[in-house]
Amino acid sequence: MNTFGHLRIWLGLLAVLIVALPALMDADGIARRVNGELEQAQDAFGIERTQRVYERANSAWAALVVRTGVRSALDAAPERSTDNAVRNVITKTQHTMYSTTQRYLKAVSMQMYAVFLRGAILVEWLMFIGFFLVAAVVDGIARRRVKMATGGLASPVKFSWSTHWMLAIAMSPFVYILLPFEITPLFMPVWTLVVALPLSAAIANAVRIQ
Repeated sequence: MNTFGHLRIWLGLLAVLIVALPALMDADGIARRVNGELEQAQDAFGIERTQRVYERANSAWAALVVRTGVRSALDAAPERSTDNAVRNVITKTQHTMYSTTQRYLKAVSMQMYAVFLRGAILVEWLMFIGFFLVAAVVDGIARRRVKMATGGLASPVKFSWSTHWMLAIAMSPFVYILLPFEITPLFMPVWTLVVALPLSAAIANAVRIQ
């Protein structure tokens, strides 16, 4: 399977997670997970930087969800009525559907905030791991130039394997922000250490050198 095939699989997985996960969770459970991750972030970053993460998530939530009207649309989910007259018209099945829809939309709303929080945590790490990733890119470029200068051949096999592996690792942060359970904020430093080697190898073997 080529790189674009793998990319389509990962994008399909992300789409499934976005749609399906709120149906498997409840808003209260997501809220508990968010609070737990904020506590872990405080242990990893300290109070001041965790406050910055919290404010960044709130700003993104307000700009992309509240002000755009998405939150209002989610909150407008149909309530299960207890009025007797309405009960005579609406069937029990319809009441169940309304109740299920309401729970789903509330979970979607809370999951969106959880995504923004994890995104804010990723951004907070970038100022540290960015230098390491840049170093991996520079190393790959230097190795490629050495091969060019010495008349060496880039390995298409190494390039193929490192590219597919790098694609999987590159997509993993997007999966991370959607997963329905608590994950330590220390995920990003570990991710950086894992991605550095295939990133450098993919650049070093990017083309067959004549």
